[in-house]
Amino acid sequence: MKNSQAREYVFVLSTALSLAESAHASGGPSAIGYAILFVAAMNVLFYAAVLVCCVLGIWLLRHKRAIGLSLIVLAALPFLHYAVTVIRAQSEPARRHEQIAELMQQREVPADPPRAVEMMNAFHDHAVETLVAVGAVDEVQSFNPYTQKTIVYTLRSGPECLDFENSGGDQAELRRIVLARHSFRRCVRESRREGPANAPVQLFSGERAPSAYTGPACLGSVFNYALELRWAPSRGGALLAFWESPNYTGFAFPPRILGYPHFWQCESLDWNRPDFEAQDGFKFVSAVLGYRNVDDFHRSPDPAAVPKTLRLLIPRMQAQYAHDHILALLGQWPSTPAIDAALDDERVFERSIHIVLKAVALLTDPRQDERRKRLYPHLSTHVPTLLKICSHRAGQYQFEEPCAKLAGTAKGAEFAR
Repeated sequence: MKNSQAREYVFVLSTALSLAESAHASGGPSAIGYAILFVAAMNVLFYAAVLVCCVLGIWLLRHKRAIGLSLIVLAALPFLHYAVTVIRAQSEPARRHEQIAELMQQREVPADPPRAVEMMNAFHDHAVETLVAVGAVDEVQSFNPYTQKTIVYTLRSGPECLDFENSGGDQAELRRIVLARHSFRRCVRESRREGPANAPVQLFSGERAPSAYTGPACLGSVFNYALELRWAPSRGGALLAFWESPNYTGFAFPPRILGYPHFWQCESLDWNRPDFEAQDGFKFVSAVLGYRNVDDFHRSPDPAAVPKTLRLLIPRMQAQYAHDHILALLGQWPSTPAIDAALDDERVFERSIHIVLKAVALLTDPRQDERRKRLYPHLSTHVPTLLKICSHRAGQYQFEEPCAKLAGTAKGAEFAR
């Protein structure tokens, strides 16, 4: 069973399993284990019932023909329902495309970008909270109806923010690049206040998005459901933006019962397919607020913070995020003597293979040109420093080829001048 299928089972059965998970919180089976067992048992019983009906129906055809035929038809009915469902789903992409086109015509463009956002069905979402850290909004709020308190995320500054973004992937890379413009000195703090949220706009995701798809086709997956941004009811509730996955899949074969959101289980969405689009709350909301490119985000006026941050990151280079942070800083800030001096460290020479490999790919691979210009515009100014790292690792196999490419890049730049 694929991991994505298992994750879907967890989502679908989360309500049914919540009590069991709580009961076994002290070391019992995990929710994912319950989900897999529940769905597997349900399908075993389903196919056992179908088999019994078929065998018994065929046997009764000799004695009680009407009852036998009825049992055979009964066994075939679920598969007829499956076939009808598959056929109905064929026309859904075109119909949904028209619905989305009509929906987009209802959008409003805010004259003054709002400075606070309420998350309507999440108490915590790192991607959305990062909007506060980069200065796109002042607050991200989430109302907890059980405690009648609002969770509020506001700006926090200082060296303690260094590991605020420590995940990987393309979405994390964008957030990391924008945070590098503040030398990773900004993050968020969480607090609570009495009463409901008062943000002027509301962010919905998944099923709770008012315009979420509810048709019969398999659209997207659990982790790239709809995102919808609307003015709060006190502001009229008008639509500001909407996104949903454009990726459809078929129904799994042989048929398997899932129950929800579709009766029949969908095929797993291949996240490596070329047209795959993932849900990205940070990019979605920031675009509505006018931040469509990295350069639209505010940059710290203090370049002296960069070498200070580098010195804090170097002892943490056992962690992947430290390497990614250093590369992001080199991409967003031009070379200075202070930055070069901060990187003149034996620990950098020993542990920088990931930085060198990724920098070389960005600087020498034509397929990376657009990405380098968009996210790492100043990386080329650090080629001398990268070559210095290479000189300390001369003769080591893993450095040999990338450093040769890097040296060629440096010579090409000198010739161009």
